[in-house]
Amino acid sequence: PTLDITIKTDASNSFAGAEMQRLAFNQATGITSQVIEVPGSITDTWHKVYWTVGGSGGPSFNFIVALGIM
Repeated sequence: PTLDITIKTDASNSFAGAEMQRLAFNQATGITSQVIEVPGSITDTWHKVYWTVGGSGGPSFNFIVALGIM
């Protein structure tokens, strides 16, 4: 089983094609943790977490994403 997580941002809450991928976590295959940051400033006001679970046999993952904006 695999888990892929990305963070995308947009200037509006519609996320209608103008969103930008800001972060992509390393693919998870088991228990792990990761901290990543984006250098520079981000002016977008909306942030969304996207995830994809892959693998055979109906795998599942429990995960938490904490996003800090400074």
